[in-house]
Amino acid sequence: MECSNIDGADIAEEEDRGTAGEIPEATEANTYYVAGTDELALRSSPEQSDDNEMITLYPDEVVILIDRTNDDFWEVYSEEYNMTGYVNRRCLAQY
Repeated sequence: MECSNIDGADIAEEEDRGTAGEIPEATEANTYYVAGTDELALRSSPEQSDDNEMITLYPDEVVILIDRTNDDFWEVYSEEYNMTGYVNRRCLAQY
């Protein structure tokens, strides 16, 4: 599903990021919510594919940013589902 371009998804400030297997503590700087779409797939790899969809996130669900080195997909952690994965960064915004 396409996402509207959301203000806040292009923030380029450096911040502490988790490394593989490490979930950072939630802060204002790394907490995002799903916006601009009715549903957002949490994926097992940073690419658009039906084969890598793990769960569906819905508007206003919160995720913690782990890594944003990919231009299109950011690695995030969902506390609600206790899962890490990749989401389309254009579908995230900050409060």
